[in-house]
Amino acid sequence: TPRHTGLVCPERYMCGPQPGNVEPTPCPEGTFNPWLGQWNCTLCLEGGVCPRSRLRMPLPCPCGYECSERAMTRAWILCPAGLICDEGVATTIEPVVCEKKEFDPTIDINLEYEREKICTYSIGQHFVEVERILTVPHVVERFGWNPEEITNNSGKAACCWTPDRIREAFLDMSSEYRSLGNVLSARTFARLAELSRVYTEEQQALEFTAQGFDGLHMLNITEDQWRTTWQVLYPPARSDLMHWMEKIWTWQRALP
Repeated sequence: TPRHTGLVCPERYMCGPQPGNVEPTPCPEGTFNPWLGQWNCTLCLEGGVCPRSRLRMPLPCPCGYECSERAMTRAWILCPAGLICDEGVATTIEPVVCEKKEFDPTIDINLEYEREKICTYSIGQHFVEVERILTVPHVVERFGWNPEEITNNSGKAACCWTPDRIREAFLDMSSEYRSLGNVLSARTFARLAELSRVYTEEQQALEFTAQGFDGLHMLNITEDQWRTTWQVLYPPARSDLMHWMEKIWTWQRALP
């Protein structure tokens, strides 16, 4: 607290971490602070840049760049070839883990080749029928759908990541952690890859058309369930998993 007890540390500054501050300290480059009474500043978030000190909020990542790291003071990652990076792009992982689709209701979606026209199977997507989507309320809400107005013939569906794509992502994360010497996180994601494979096989043994551990199933798992059912017991690994989930679900991404 600057000068005397009772003055609250202003936004864009920090007053800490130790007591007895004579003056507030400006948030340095790569950080921001929109709140009063803070003892530290927040690292610039993905999708933004913090090029100068005393920022209240990050500036949006400029067009033509990808700001996929935290604490960026300038945009330096060029948008990959074949993609369009509008303002504020935080990731070039595409497609989103589940994306809504609308199609001609007269199409017979029981035919696999018709489903392949709606979803891009070559990049690890598969077709998810609207009846199943309606069982995950927060996905329906994000899609902006009114459940009361949706029928089987509404021409709505989703294209979600396949179990194979998710398992590959878990294995890639395990390999990355192992290369960094983080054995506990590496083992956590390797185990998760195996558990997701077993789950999919068990579901498909009961019903051949079951979609198993796909993107929609993953979005329906709570943080408690990740810990208790899926054995993501190591807290840093669980935190990284939740952060990755946000990245592939809610972050602004480049467009093809």
